[in-house]
Amino acid sequence: MKSLLLPTLLLGLTLVSPSQDFPFEFPEDPNLKPKEVVVQEEIPEHRMLREEVGTWTATVRSFLAPGMPPTESTGVLTSELLGDTWLVSELVGTAFGEELRFQRTVGFDAERMRATGVLIDPAATNIALLEGTYDLNLHKRILSYKLTDKEGITRNYKSIEKTVDAEHRTFRLYEIKDTTEEVPVLLVDYELIAR
Repeated sequence: MKSLLLPTLLLGLTLVSPSQDFPFEFPEDPNLKPKEVVVQEEIPEHRMLREEVGTWTATVRSFLAPGMPPTESTGVLTSELLGDTWLVSELVGTAFGEELRFQRTVGFDAERMRATGVLIDPAATNIALLEGTYDLNLHKRILSYKLTDKEGITRNYKSIEKTVDAEHRTFRLYEIKDTTEEVPVLLVDYELIAR
């Protein structure tokens, strides 16, 4: 039986090779119309992403447990645009006595009118899907997401990022407990090094 398997697979691959025409055609559906390509115009939320481009020093205060004083460390955040609508960032530093390294991509979904993105945290077992809002008047972005740690515990988080001025930004990360209590996890102050 084994001796017939490989020749049969090879025969099947040669019968439907990419160089041959497909043996049948799909009927056209008169109800299907070609999808219209919409070129997205720049909107204020996308312009706000440009304010975050650059290399920033990060002063990080990490909270190990409620009521304990924070530990302080430093890091570097590098952010660059991917096209005109996505900001790709990487933070490298230390927190909780260990290397801290996050990669994140954020943007704005103009169709749904929501901030959106993904976060990769090496301490988590999932890629976090970010969703939230922009407050253009306050130059602030609020994102919510869930992370599952290596012990299998899923936690809810909320981050608040604010542009203070052209050379200063803040990032606040809270764990959300019982849907209302916000427990500080990370407080980060950024200062621009270079654009």
